[in-house]
Amino acid sequence: MAAALGVSALPQSALAAGASNHCSLRTCTVTARNFPGGTISVDADSGGTSDTAFWGLTDGTSPNPRCSVSFPTNDPPRSWTCSGIHSGTVTVILTGPAPLSIGVRW
Repeated sequence: MAAALGVSALPQSALAAGASNHCSLRTCTVTARNFPGGTISVDADSGGTSDTAFWGLTDGTSPNPRCSVSFPTNDPPRSWTCSGIHSGTVTVILTGPAPLSIGVRW
């Protein structure tokens, strides 16, 4: 389920600008600064075979995620886009079975 201003799933592509993180715990966070605003891509992957992972993106305008997605952990690494995101610092928190990988790019 996707809840956002605009979320779509896309194949992964090369990183233009942004940040990423890899974690061995059930929660992984990545923060990127100097986002110009508009559309941002979120790349996520989670371990496990029969569980659900969740990520939420905040842009500093609200403590609530402006964009969020739940996805099956047995999916291959995936990428989504979120539109209408404010410029500045963005943070994405991914929760699910480790290992976790999360990234943002624009």
